[in-house]
Amino acid sequence: MNAMGIKARIYARQYWQFCKEKPLGAFGATVFFIMIALAIGANVWATADPLSTNIRYALNSPSKDFWFGTDYLGRDVWSRFVHGARSSVWVVVAGVLLSTISGGLLGIISGYKGGKIDHFLQRVMDFLMSIPVLLMGIIVMVMLGPALINVAIAIGIVYIPRINRLSRSSAIGIKSMPYIEAAKTMGHSHLFIIFKHVLPNSLAILLVYGTALLGGGFLVESGLSFLGVGIPPPYASWGRDLSTSMPHFETAPWLAIFPGLGISAVVFGANLLGDALRDVLDPRLKRV
Repeated sequence: MNAMGIKARIYARQYWQFCKEKPLGAFGATVFFIMIALAIGANVWATADPLSTNIRYALNSPSKDFWFGTDYLGRDVWSRFVHGARSSVWVVVAGVLLSTISGGLLGIISGYKGGKIDHFLQRVMDFLMSIPVLLMGIIVMVMLGPALINVAIAIGIVYIPRINRLSRSSAIGIKSMPYIEAAKTMGHSHLFIIFKHVLPNSLAILLVYGTALLGGGFLVESGLSFLGVGIPPPYASWGRDLSTSMPHFETAPWLAIFPGLGISAVVFGANLLGDALRDVLDPRLKRV
């Protein structure tokens, strides 16, 4: 067996062990990655053009021709569902990566350096955290304008303070370790110590919390789109589809049911996966 085959068997064995130890986490991962698969293969899974309208088919109930029914413009709800998954996954993953990388680095620098740098950065984070999450997202979107990349930036800015606080706490604990003092004694620069010792030892916590934030990111994106300041047309969006379904809820409930189920499933799956990863990777929990 070649090296690739051996690695594949090792990964498969580790995944099976994870499934046995954390069945809820494995279920959450399955749900979440199904949504990822829908997003990546949206063009394959869609049965029609999500933007194509035909008033003759307006508000058709779910059937073999229209799996999730049609909306008030005759657009195929299933096709809009999978393309909405693509839009949401793209902006949320990009936004959480932005917040994890930038907030994590700022928190590590703040906790490691201390002093005036730490004081200034934490006052900025206090100000950002004092603004409600959705309101902060609306402010950013109004300032930047409607665009997919701007929704990702808004989600990133919303969660930077939370990642920052976590990474700062981690850096404060790590900088008191003997190996940090040894690195200073050997004459290594602060930048070297941060990227060689502090950051690698904070990655597990950042990964766990970043995964947990995915669920919240989907809620922020859906909320912004529901209010009309999130993912702009012509891109499909679960939040905007929920908003436009309100006038037709009594006569065509499927317009709200399927986008609502999509949002609930991906948030639920991301939260279960984040909790499981926290139990597996957080060294503080392993000692309990």
